[in-house]
Formats: sequence, C-alpha cells, structure tokens
Amino acid sequence: DTSDRERYAAQQAKVQIYSRQLTETRELLTRLEGSQTDAAEATASLAFSHEYTRIMLWGMIPFALSQCYSGTLREIGKTAPPMVASLVAVFVNMSLNYVLIFGKLGFPALGVKGAAIATIVGQCVASLLALYFNIKCNHDIHLSWKGLRPQGDIIKGIYSVGVPSIVM
Repeated sequence: DTSDRERYAAQQAKVQIYSRQLTETRELLTRLEGSQTDAAEATASLAFSHEYTRIMLWGMIPFALSQCYSGTLREIGKTAPPMVASLVAVFVNMSLNYVLIFGKLGFPALGVKGAAIATIVGQCVASLLALYFNIKCNHDIHLSWKGLRPQGDIIKGIYSVGVPSIVM
C-alpha cells in the first residue's frame, strides 16, 4: 500500500534526521567547550560529552523502533498505550540514572556512562512495550517475519530522503 510505504519512508527520514542531530551535537559541544576559561575543565567536559554521545548511538535502533511502533498506534487512534510506554521508559531512565550515575544498590558509579546506559535501557523498555501494545491492541497490523525482505524501491526512497538530509 502506498500510504504505508510513505509512512515508513517518513519514519526512516525522522531516524536519519535524529542521527544527524546527534552528530551535530558533538560539533556544537566542541565549539561551546572552546569558550570555557579552564582548559583542563573544557577537555574533561568534552571527553564526557564524546563518551555520552558514543554510547547513545547504540540507542538509535531501540529509539527508532519505539517511534515506529508508537506512531503506528497513534495513527489508529490509540494514544494511551504509547503514552504509557513513554512514561514507563521515563521512570526506568530516572531510576537507573540514580543507580548508575551515583553507584547505588551495589552498582559501580559510572557517571556520564551511567546516564547514557540508563537512557538506552529506557529506550529499549519503551520499544518493547510499544511492540507489546501493537501486538495486543492493533488488530489491523499483524507482525510477522514471513515475507520480510528488503524492497529495493523502498530503500531507494529512504536514501533519496536521507542522503540529502545528511549532506546538508
């Protein structure tokens, strides 16, 4: 169906834009760090930001899946399940931030690494909950591995939208 392909291409374009924004964040942080007076502090801060960004890139796939599954539910008028998935993810993220940043409950204090890991775990939880809600609440779409093959025209459409966004 053409509308499904267009929605899929739009979701993929969003993922490409998010990836580009994450990359640009590193460049922005590099420029901002140059304005600090203490070189040692700037260097440490930049190292933390690079470490955080590097870890956060692993969260792109669960983030993209969560956005796709939640968007599918919202499109059929079921807005409560994606909201529940997001709220649970925020709670998981906040709880794990406390545990992993400060080293509570027997975990080592990971600082910035802990914040990034907590965010990724929260994104994974949101993705899994959104998938679960799609299986239980969305009777219009039946998820199956059967027939799941890359389709050249869809991939070409995604790249035609994504590549120019990245180049800009």
